[in-house]
Amino acid sequence: MSSNLLTEFIAPGVTRTEDAYEGNYAVQLNTGHLFGLATPAKLVLGKTRVDYISNTLDSDGAGLPVEGNLDKLRGYYKYASAGQGQGSLMVQITRFDDGEHLLVFDREYLFSPVQDYTPFEISFESYSFEEGKDTLLLAFNSSASEASSLLVDALNIAYLTSTEEKIGVEGNQLLVSPVPASASQELHITLDGKRGGNIEAVSLLSMGGVPLYHSKPNSSSFSLPTLHLPPGLYFVVVEMVSGEVLAKKAVVLPR
Repeated sequence: MSSNLLTEFIAPGVTRTEDAYEGNYAVQLNTGHLFGLATPAKLVLGKTRVDYISNTLDSDGAGLPVEGNLDKLRGYYKYASAGQGQGSLMVQITRFDDGEHLLVFDREYLFSPVQDYTPFEISFESYSFEEGKDTLLLAFNSSASEASSLLVDALNIAYLTSTEEKIGVEGNQLLVSPVPASASQELHITLDGKRGGNIEAVSLLSMGGVPLYHSKPNSSSFSLPTLHLPPGLYFVVVEMVSGEVLAKKAVVLPR
């Protein structure tokens, strides 16, 4: 997915522009007028229904089919307005079930006025691991302020593809190896960092934050028992002697 993304225009004021960050064009959303009222332009990935009077978005049946663990949504924008409004991007991850979209992730990103193309990034965090998610919805929106214009280009959706993922600050990282597709007896962990000797404990928490395992590791590489745990989302937390949380990582135990 890049600057040549095509989608359905659902409101007046959505056009292509050669004023692009990369490629041949970017998409431009210009606030217009409907029934004498300033009306934001909307650009949605998929088919939607919009109530222009209440300015609400019905996203049933919309979205991009996705598979795997989503990491980040990135792109570039610039925004101008004669008023105080801001452009916006609504991002939702849903699970399509018997004709209904069950909401997993819902976040709105606001675009402040900038003259030059500026990068934006939305992290899906642990919501990417929600079981059964299958649909990504993006809805761009110019504001209701007069003469507002939002330009968007170079969209990119990144997935977690590495077999080992690092988190934490530079020089203080936590590596969690992938869990086998079949039922696993252990979760293998490697600690790597300049302050490795100052680690007080490593904990395994449930999705709700309940401690399930808490121990001070004797070496930089060790395992946590997981055979007794049901499938689902868990968190590995590394704490320093000072009480500082060095790293926190979401892991999924499969069925």
